[in-house]
Amino acid sequence: PEKHEKLFNNVKEVSDITSKILKSLTISRVPLINTAPNLPYYIYSIGEVYRENSHELIKQYEQYLNGRKAAHQEFNRLQNQAEFMSFLQEPPALPDLCNILQQPREHVGSLPCLLQGVLAATPLHHPDQAHLGHVIQVLAALSKTSPSKKKSEARKMADIQERLIFSSSVKPFPIKEGNRVLVHEGSLYKLDKKKKHKVYAMLFTDLLLLTKEVGQHLKVVQEPMFLSQIMIQDFNCDDGTEFHITVVATLPADGDKVIHGDTYVLRAKTTDSKDVWKMVIGERASGVDRIRKQKELNIHTLPCIPGPSIPPDSEGTSEDERIVDDG
Repeated sequence: PEKHEKLFNNVKEVSDITSKILKSLTISRVPLINTAPNLPYYIYSIGEVYRENSHELIKQYEQYLNGRKAAHQEFNRLQNQAEFMSFLQEPPALPDLCNILQQPREHVGSLPCLLQGVLAATPLHHPDQAHLGHVIQVLAALSKTSPSKKKSEARKMADIQERLIFSSSVKPFPIKEGNRVLVHEGSLYKLDKKKKHKVYAMLFTDLLLLTKEVGQHLKVVQEPMFLSQIMIQDFNCDDGTEFHITVVATLPADGDKVIHGDTYVLRAKTTDSKDVWKMVIGERASGVDRIRKQKELNIHTLPCIPGPSIPPDSEGTSEDERIVDDG
């Protein structure tokens, strides 16, 4: 029981408040008349439902986030016990426990972005405008005050600098520079033709860095992508975990209709993880959008570039669709 409590903390209460919100959303459905069969109703008051439950939602997720460090330590201890590892491998195969423990954090991290999309589609006169704005604000504050953010930023940047090594194709540079701080990090896959490269991505205040974990070190595998030179493009691809980033050498001049640049195809482990990346990169890169609006450019979005025909991770990896070790 003690180990279970350390591992899962208050995950039952987190699940309960999530189920309560889902039930309330279901109750607030309004039927649509003369619409397609796949659109029989809409939810009238998403913001109001979340605001009514925001106090309990914040309380439970905050408790869960505060217990993440203890859960991680307990999980590491249990991995050294043969009985525990044997239990995880017994049929039927259990889901990845590490991913299960991470899901509540990823879910609450993605909520501000998801609700922001709802807010953008909500009429200005609708009462949900105020409700959604309030909920987005408190959820964003929760993300910023989580335990992972409380470590000294200066010490964290120094730790990252000590871990960085550089491939022969990348000129070494100081990551600990000016007011730069780490905003978000996590594992992604970078897709290239029929190859899938596992990378560890780090988003800083002004750039996105793709690295490869080599023991205790992080090997920089390509030049940094400065946020002032990237344009995020999120496509309705077959794989919902995939997103594209286009890097441009310079912003287009007046009259240019197309942005030319290199497009990188990236894949997150889950759709929630992808939503978090979309939110945090979008927030940091918003300055590029402001410059475009100021210039009133007529920019045509680049067409969706078909990604490599690599199936989702759950379908396995064939001989021709393999994860590449970049050495």
